[in-house]
Amino acid sequence: MTRSCSGCVLCCKLLPIRDGVRINGINTPSLHKAANTNCPHQRTGKGCAVYDRRPFSCRVWNCRWLVGDDTAELRRPDRSHVVIDISPDFVVAVDNETGRRMDVEVVQYWVDPDYPDAWKDPTIMAYIERRGSEGKAALIRFSETRGITVMPPTMSPDGKWNAWPGKGYEGEHGAKERHEAVNAARKQWESGVNPLADWDRGSYVAAERESHVETSEDHDEGQTPQGA
Repeated sequence: MTRSCSGCVLCCKLLPIRDGVRINGINTPSLHKAANTNCPHQRTGKGCAVYDRRPFSCRVWNCRWLVGDDTAELRRPDRSHVVIDISPDFVVAVDNETGRRMDVEVVQYWVDPDYPDAWKDPTIMAYIERRGSEGKAALIRFSETRGITVMPPTMSPDGKWNAWPGKGYEGEHGAKERHEAVNAARKQWESGVNPLADWDRGSYVAAERESHVETSEDHDEGQTPQGA
């Protein structure tokens, strides 16, 4: 599948960027851009004005819609208002009764805060459910510090759509931490048995330290998809 960004620059708005490093003897721009703010190097209809020396975060990142063979049915991000991050991350499932903890891999969905319900589009929900069958929950992100974790029926303990607010912390998981946690989470699912199957609904998905999602009255269990 061959796609191009064309006129879409939504990732340049929604994603935070905080770096500036030297690559091949060239200093890349030091950029400290918050989520949901337009990049100063963004040019309407022309893309990035510093593409050849763009920040390292921009170089290693990519959009799932652009490169994923599994997104053929999805609309371009500027039309769906959702950017699917190709970089995996994780949250931690915590059993309230036993204290048992387990890393759960998530796909990150950066949602335009002007369209907070965009992730509930049936096509995107179908995609979330399909990724759930692979043992990957959905981390719906509205900024660096606001979001919810969604588990589709394919991986929820009760076979239903469930959503949990996260706990608010700023920062990012380190590359080593993320690699180890995601690999551990994938091994949990390799047996073909849902490792969350014996957890009751009283359990919740909590954001681990530095996972940048917070409890919000605007993004609580009322965000659970209805009629699914």
